[in-house]
Amino acid sequence: MQNQRKTSTVVLILVLGMAILGIVNAAFVGPTQAPPGGDGAIATLSNGDVGVGTSTPATKLHVVGTVTATKVTTNTIDPVYTIDGEKYATYVSGMIGLKEEITGVINSQGEATIGFRNQQKGSDLWLFAKATDLERNFDQLAVTLTPSFDGNVWYKKNLDTLELTIYSSVPGEISYRLTAPRFDWREWPSILGTEEKTNGLEINTGLGGKMQW
Repeated sequence: MQNQRKTSTVVLILVLGMAILGIVNAAFVGPTQAPPGGDGAIATLSNGDVGVGTSTPATKLHVVGTVTATKVTTNTIDPVYTIDGEKYATYVSGMIGLKEEITGVINSQGEATIGFRNQQKGSDLWLFAKATDLERNFDQLAVTLTPSFDGNVWYKKNLDTLELTIYSSVPGEISYRLTAPRFDWREWPSILGTEEKTNGLEINTGLGGKMQW
């Protein structure tokens, strides 16, 4: 009788184990190829470096592929350029507020107009107008002009026609830099809530947040 009970218990454990294993296998979706060559490969080296899509990570987190995120908080963005086999560090400057920028060159015969409503779809100026929602943010468009000649340049914004007119005292080439808030800038306040934890750069002025020059 006791042997029958022991046998029944063992069988029950085996059945439950197989059932659990089946549930886990059914819920797990692996990479399209077997690691380490597959696009879903995840590797951890003995030094703590982690690779996603690579079995040979070169940094603390090395991702081969596209990373999608709602918001990325980082201290420094450092694109590395390899020129003639030697690596060079470049640093992206920070900008306060959520903004987009575009630069370009225009030839003026004393007056030149950029119309944001008639730009070719997919062009840089068209993308800038869409990314900044200029229909609503045109009054916040900041314009910087640099002439290639000895003369004066100035501009005028027409809110009704969504046009930027650039004037010059003499004909010539003018470089422009346009900056405007990104379409969703209202959703990202400058002051972080207490729920967002981040290790960023810290500035201690000793003046309660006020800067003294």
